[in-house]
Amino acid sequence: MRCEFCNAEMGNGEIRCAVCGFTHINFTEADDGGIREKMRHTFAAQTLGGINIEVKVHGYTIQNGNMTVNEPKYIKIAEASELVRHEIKWLDTVFYGIEDRREIHLDIRISGKDNDKEYTLTLNVPKALENLKAGILLEDGLKAEIVVGNESEYVQSEQFSLIYA
Repeated sequence: MRCEFCNAEMGNGEIRCAVCGFTHINFTEADDGGIREKMRHTFAAQTLGGINIEVKVHGYTIQNGNMTVNEPKYIKIAEASELVRHEIKWLDTVFYGIEDRREIHLDIRISGKDNDKEYTLTLNVPKALENLKAGILLEDGLKAEIVVGNESEYVQSEQFSLIYA
């Protein structure tokens, strides 16, 4: 059996998902009256609402021919409740590709609940692609991946959890 909310594998007879905590109630399709969808929507707001996925960015200031490294800061790239499982949420920003394949490391922070959780993710970005973008892909079990590339060709990071279970 799979969880109706996060699609994680559940043991037979389990009524509460061990991954996300969603409680399953048995209805026939004809008699649920939309209750399942309302339950999923309410649970999504409670579980994922206010959880932000942020990336650490490093800035530089050039003044009078001198370059100064600014303090790194985290910027929000998405709210977890905006994500749809198995669909990439692309950021609007397009950036330049790289000349050769290289390994990049991204510092990601999941914030907004009791504790912040930080991850360092590694991606091997291939030769420059046109219209290079970053995005987030929600997977089963409330795990996500950062993707870099474009809609037709991209690389994925390792998975990270959106919840602190």
